[in-house]
Amino acid sequence: MGGMVGYLGRKELDLELAAKLMAHRGANLHVVEEENFSVAVRSDDDDCLYSNGRAAAAICGSGHFKSGEKLSARRLVSEYLSSGTIDASEILGHFSFVIADLNSKDLILCRDSVAVTPLHVMKKGGAIHFATEYKTLLDVPSFDYQIDTSSLTHFISTGWNSSGTTFFKDIKPLVPGNLVIHRQNNSVLMTPIRDPYQVNQSGNVSSSDLLAALQESIETFLSVSGQNIGIMLSGGIDSALIGALLKQQTGDRKIQSFTVGYGDTDPEISGAKATAETLGFDHHEVILDQEQFEELISPAIWAMENICGFDEYPCLFGLLQTARSTVDTLFSGNFSDTIFAGMETHRIIWEKCYSDNKKISDLDIAMCSNTCEEAQDSELVSDVITYPVLSRNLTQELLGALSTRDERMSAQEMFAANAGARFLLPYTHPAVIDVALQVTDAQKLSEFKNKIILRECAEKVLPRSISERKKHIQQMPYDKNMQAFLLKTLRNIVSDRESKVLDFIQSDYISHFYRKLSADLNSNNIQKAWNIVAFEYWCRSFLK
Repeated sequence: MGGMVGYLGRKELDLELAAKLMAHRGANLHVVEEENFSVAVRSDDDDCLYSNGRAAAAICGSGHFKSGEKLSARRLVSEYLSSGTIDASEILGHFSFVIADLNSKDLILCRDSVAVTPLHVMKKGGAIHFATEYKTLLDVPSFDYQIDTSSLTHFISTGWNSSGTTFFKDIKPLVPGNLVIHRQNNSVLMTPIRDPYQVNQSGNVSSSDLLAALQESIETFLSVSGQNIGIMLSGGIDSALIGALLKQQTGDRKIQSFTVGYGDTDPEISGAKATAETLGFDHHEVILDQEQFEELISPAIWAMENICGFDEYPCLFGLLQTARSTVDTLFSGNFSDTIFAGMETHRIIWEKCYSDNKKISDLDIAMCSNTCEEAQDSELVSDVITYPVLSRNLTQELLGALSTRDERMSAQEMFAANAGARFLLPYTHPAVIDVALQVTDAQKLSEFKNKIILRECAEKVLPRSISERKKHIQQMPYDKNMQAFLLKTLRNIVSDRESKVLDFIQSDYISHFYRKLSADLNSNNIQKAWNIVAFEYWCRSFLK
């Protein structure tokens, strides 16, 4: 966990005041102030910040070296001064760090390749500012609140933030998986921290190999976890498998499990309850009605900053709030769908490549989910709508997902940190990813199954009633209540001529989806309306 905020260059920011916005990230405030460089870190750890007058370093997250030694600011400074650089390829886990060379005035920044631990950068007012949470930078006097319209357009059309952007034009997430050096002469050097991912689909990898990799991952992450362990438990196999392996390695140690949903008919609630009973977890359910769901939107967006994922994130925020003061570490089954082909996009790609016995055409790639009707909708927005590119095969899709990361994982880290817990994702361990890169398409998908090899792995430690369970999303029902809420909010946006949303999204576009949602309650119309509503809530929180 932990959180940092700082700058190299001219002082424009009250660090202690900014750090108060991250009080949830640790009980202790550590501050280093040197000439032209200052940083404040909120953390429960004492090895998060170090300076010896020649270099200073600050770290966040749960990083560790391949040797097993915990990542520390003192070791980073020592390695940098002895070699002139940092071999970040030796660091595993979820982490971000900053090193300032106090003589050359160079600034070195790095974050993990999966982009779990957030770190944002802003060049403004004669300084390079950096922060775990960008809300801490908004009081920099020279900050002008200018919106990145291309990033906003991507979000409005897809529901996801585009890689390397926030809604603010001047604030960018640090490119994950790279060592980035800002030199005194204003040049920037960016070097990957590991070699490119290699695909080796020999067909020799088995579910036993995957199980061994996951066991290694669990063992590694337990070594950097706290004493009070919790797990975000959905109704699917991803989190259930992590839970079973946690149980194997912790024995009689109590494990808390948490799930969220809308009631007994929610498959997430019933599925997670059955998994928790099987594994003997101390289980907690969060049951939300529409009113409670709506109350969670504002605090969820304030916590996550980079919005992504449609309407499931208020549910996840509410879920993790339940874990507050109960656990200090939260495990998650996230990232499994990405590497073992559990998403609807993967099914579309597979069907194009195999079911129809044809390769994806250039037209498929250009259009993807862009139907003729949606193309017509795009004319109502002030900028060109961006759609996700459809990969030519599952391997290409996996490599793309590994090499170009958005902020969906860091958003969940933000939720966990807001609840005072560190966030650990065993499926991101290099050993697990290496297995995924060897898995053939036939081991991922068939006409009737997805994540085939993962289910075979799960059968070794879980009953088939769990290992064969279908995946669902933790969200509210797309029903009349959701429709009424969205329509009311859209109507209020259009009628409020002082709404900041109207500075960026044409009222005709909003009215268009108001009419569509009024006429047809389907998932596409719900999600298109939801993106507009989410931006409205973001504006309330972040725009002055």
